[in-house]
Amino acid sequence: MVKTHGNYGNSRVTLGIALIVVGALLAALNFNVLPAKAGSIIYSWQMLLIVIGTVSLFRRRVLSGVILMVIGCFFMVPRLGRLYPESFPAADTFVSLYWPLLLVFAGILVLVFRARGRRHRSERFRCMKSRLSESGKRYPVNEDFRKVNVFGYGEYFVMDTEFNGGTLTAVFGGMEVDLRKALLPEGDTYLKVEMVFSGLTLFISEEWTVDTQIEVVAGGIEDRRKGRTDSRGRRLIIFGSVVFGGVEIKN
Repeated sequence: MVKTHGNYGNSRVTLGIALIVVGALLAALNFNVLPAKAGSIIYSWQMLLIVIGTVSLFRRRVLSGVILMVIGCFFMVPRLGRLYPESFPAADTFVSLYWPLLLVFAGILVLVFRARGRRHRSERFRCMKSRLSESGKRYPVNEDFRKVNVFGYGEYFVMDTEFNGGTLTAVFGGMEVDLRKALLPEGDTYLKVEMVFSGLTLFISEEWTVDTQIEVVAGGIEDRRKGRTDSRGRRLIIFGSVVFGGVEIKN
């Protein structure tokens, strides 16, 4: 059984702000408050990534927000160079010269999140289960199970008798995680998912009750398990964010 909870209040606020900003920019262009060539900057895919990244930061999705903003700004430089060559004289060769910096950035992310996982690991997270309700409090996350893929693909098989949750993160990559050999403990178990330009396939027993609470931007979530049943008293809550990606659940 799958339940999907959408944060309709936040979505409406975000939509309202977006409409105001777009309307204000259109009016500024029409009344020559902004130069005409500024339109090609404002209405570009690079600016779209920057805006989505900013929204993600406001929603405390730091990883996806920073990645989208860095990518948007990086590929915005050539466009600025074509419009303002006097201010950006070397913009035409910027991407070809400095693209290795994206690899450096990806490496820094891997190191930062690895160190972060070690720093926050404690018995408090390992033992905490379903003590928080769905009223907006922080989810308890098991820091012992953390998988990170950046510009890569990974397959993981969980052979533990009991699955106590964890964190799955992928940036420009993907992963498969097989949980069919494990059992859910009593109460709620939390799995945090952060996918940016990535896909995640979860193999989960049809006997598990799955509750998805993921914020999705240009992506999707689908449960394709057959013969699903309700595991009373045991539930896997999948939360986090998916930006330009997807999550697929199979059995």
